Formats: sequence, structure tokens, C-alpha cells
Amino acid sequence: LNNSESAILNPVSTEELQIVPLTIMPNPVKDLVVIQTSSEVEQNIYDIKIFDSFGKLWYDLNNELFPYNRLEIPVQHIPLGMYWIHLKNQEQLFQGKFIKN
Repeated sequence: LNNSESAILNPVSTEELQIVPLTIMPNPVKDLVVIQTSSEVEQNIYDIKIFDSFGKLWYDLNNELFPYNRLEIPVQHIPLGMYWIHLKNQEQLFQGKFIKN
């Protein structure tokens, strides 16, 4: 997806969220993943979710403050594999993926 694409997340809603890529460091990840958004947004409270390649939810935080568009998440408790991160606020959905090794 590029920065100009959008997606309807709720089929009964007419509101669209802009989908924006995340910067994830380091990648692959060992114990701590650092996520950073590529844009400044006024609304810096997010719902944060991490899913594995089977769709299992491994991390779920709601109404998390995301200061300076950067957040560190400990991931030492999750098994090796590929994961997707979703950060969602009222305006945008940020997406990225990382490998845990």
C-alpha cells in the first residue's frame, strides 16, 4: 500500500482511514521492537496490535499514548516468526511487519 491508499475497516461505516506504512527497527527483532510513524499527527493516542502470520493476536493495547511518533515494545515473550503491527487512531491506520528471531 502506498500513502495515497485508504481502506474501509467497518463495512457499515462510510468513514475511511488513510493507511500509512510504519518504520520498524531493528528488523529482524530480538527483544525490543521500535516503531515510528512517518508523519506528524495531532492525535497521538493509538490502539496497537501485533498479529502473527496465522492471525493470532500477541499484543493489544488500547488508548496508548504514542509520544513523538515513536514507541518501544518488548517482544521477548513472543515466538520466532513474522508479525504485523497495526496502530490505529481516529484518522489513520499505520501498518508494518517484522521478523522475530
